[in-house]
Amino acid sequence: MKRIFVSLMIAIAVFFGVLVTVNYAAPGDETDPVVTKSYLDNVFTEKIKELVSVEQGSKFELVNMTEGKQIVCGAGTELILRKGSGIVIATEKGGIANVSKSVDLPSGAQVPANSLLIVPFDDGRGFVATADVIVMVKGSYEVIDYSSN
Repeated sequence: MKRIFVSLMIAIAVFFGVLVTVNYAAPGDETDPVVTKSYLDNVFTEKIKELVSVEQGSKFELVNMTEGKQIVCGAGTELILRKGSGIVIATEKGGIANVSKSVDLPSGAQVPANSLLIVPFDDGRGFVATADVIVMVKGSYEVIDYSSN
């Protein structure tokens, strides 16, 4: 009985020894790579910064418009009217989202000052300046002057 117990203990010890050796024998190989701090600092962090800067897009740009000019925005463009006044240009699909007030601005509505506006689609939405305007724009846009045509 003692011999069976000793043999069983030796077999268990050998089994766990092999298990530990197989699982932890080669850290840093292809199946278990070692990541160093210098890799995180120099390579990984730089790649993350590149992705974030691409994802976030550009900064807000100040756009000056005189009365009568129209700004037409692309999908996802953000607007903040800082000076002046304007009238919303909407389409049949809807207006411009005023996320500061949680409302949709329909065609003909006054553009509120200092509110974040988002154009949902690239379908001709924007606004016409009814006075000289300074607007902050983030995204694609085109300023159109119909008075010179």
